[in-house]
Amino acid sequence: MFPLINDVAVKFNLRNVMGLIVLYTGFGISLSVFMIHGFIATIPLSLEEVAKVEGLGPIKTFFKVVIPLLRQILTTILILNTMW
Repeated sequence: MFPLINDVAVKFNLRNVMGLIVLYTGFGISLSVFMIHGFIATIPLSLEEVAKVEGLGPIKTFFKVVIPLLRQILTTILILNTMW
C-alpha cells in the first residue's frame, strides 16, 4: 500500500500531512463502502417486509432494523481504518 500512496503523492504533489490525510481517507472510504454494500446485500428482505407490516416507514425501518444490524460491520471498519 505504501508504494501506491507514494506514487499518488508524487503525481498530485501531496507531499505534506494534509495530502496524506486525503489519500488515507480516499482509500479508507472506498474500502468502507465496498464492505458495507456487501453486508447490506446479505440482509434478508423479510426483515424489511416484517417492519412494513408492523407499520414502520422506510426511514424508521432503516434506523430501527438496518442500523442495529450494521453495528458489527461498522466496528470492523473502524478497526481496519484505525490500523491503516
